[in-house]
Amino acid sequence: MWAAMKPSTLTAFGGFGRTASGKHLRERPTDRRVPARRSLTSLRALANLHPLQKMNPPITWIESTSWEPAFFGLPQRIPWPSDTDPAGANRAPFEMEHMLRAIKSLGSEAVEPWISFSKAAVHLEDLAEAIEDSDLVQVNGILDEFESAHPGTAFVLFHRGNLARLEGREDDAAKLFREALERAPRSAPIWNNLGVLHAMKGERDEAIAAFHKTLEAMPQDRTALEGLAQLRALVKLLRNPQDPNSATYVDLPTFDKIVASQLEQAAPWSDQRPPVHA
Repeated sequence: MWAAMKPSTLTAFGGFGRTASGKHLRERPTDRRVPARRSLTSLRALANLHPLQKMNPPITWIESTSWEPAFFGLPQRIPWPSDTDPAGANRAPFEMEHMLRAIKSLGSEAVEPWISFSKAAVHLEDLAEAIEDSDLVQVNGILDEFESAHPGTAFVLFHRGNLARLEGREDDAAKLFREALERAPRSAPIWNNLGVLHAMKGERDEAIAAFHKTLEAMPQDRTALEGLAQLRALVKLLRNPQDPNSATYVDLPTFDKIVASQLEQAAPWSDQRPPVHA
């Protein structure tokens, strides 16, 4: 049952990998880009800003509700440019380029962990490119550099878990994901990858619990929803059979009510006793 899930779905948060045939996994849904890849986009966007936009803006401090600051080893109270919509600080995917601009604006007033994170962030572009190329040796080396600059993050543990999974060390991968969750317990991609591991090992209850944890942080996450549907914990309904994006997901009690309601409406004797055939 689980094997029916597409490889691109299984690795959507893994960031890199190969299919059983050895081909690179290139398909990456735009609404589920891995954090390193989104940081690559953010850093390039920052580099391409108009000179006037690069000027250090006034900043404000925002209590972010996103799971991503903790994922990168940062507090939930983050610096944010005053000229930028503060709603971006609460999104997942997180709009990294704005926070990087704000950190730069701190100048000599910057303290930890912003100093160490800004040093580590310079490695994100190289990491994203190594992930894109499935260069696992390079990925491991860049993670070492990131860890050296900004130690103790769930981000590094998450990617090391992905490396372990790709090398066939599933127990080590699960251990690394759990260690990462101790540091960032609301991180959706970690719960997703842990759910996939449990599912592939036939541990249905554990997989369902992990995917539900993902949905606590990101209620519309398609990887978790598809996983729960594969595990028969949710029912996937298509409004338009030709359009996968028309899917909606309901729990089993809700599905039973839908079916009962449709049967009741379809029965010509819905308010009477059903006829008895001789």
